[in-house]
Amino acid sequence: VDTLPKIVFSSPTYFCNKDSSFELTAKPMGGMWSGPGIQNSLLNPKLAKSGNHRLYYSLNINACPAKDSLQVAIESPLAVQISPNIDSACFGDILTLEALVKGGLIANHELKWSHGQLGNKTYFTAKQTGELIAIARDGCSDPSTDTATILVHPRIWAKAVVSDTVGRGQKGWAYVTLGNGNPVERNWAHD
Repeated sequence: VDTLPKIVFSSPTYFCNKDSSFELTAKPMGGMWSGPGIQNSLLNPKLAKSGNHRLYYSLNINACPAKDSLQVAIESPLAVQISPNIDSACFGDILTLEALVKGGLIANHELKWSHGQLGNKTYFTAKQTGELIAIARDGCSDPSTDTATILVHPRIWAKAVVSDTVGRGQKGWAYVTLGNGNPVERNWAHD
């Protein structure tokens, strides 16, 4: 009669939500791991998904099967959301955008914007249509990104040519053209 081996785990029990493979260890060695996120006896936390999971380790020694389980916790994934995620502005306007980061290691949240600013709130001067990207990191989980589309209206500029100054009752003239193909409407009061 053989006694069942005592299984001793030496693997961590907390994992960030990361698309990586982590080796799980137990003694006696040579067994097989199974459970959510397990591939070839390696744990991929992203595949397992966030929450508490029971992972099983089994092995046969001298025809005696032994099995035990290890409870692991996987952090929720990082998620970032920009508000507003689409904005329309006139050339030169200063826009304020904010980003909310959830999940991951909250104490380690770091937010960087694609134009170099840091923090949950950013200011953006509208100079051309494009995108502004927020990148959230916590030093452990996979990064998360969100994109805001900024639509910048072209500058309105005008060119005016006017007649010499004339006295009351005399006719003068003005010729106005707008740039960028903008339509022009001319209205003014006269006697």
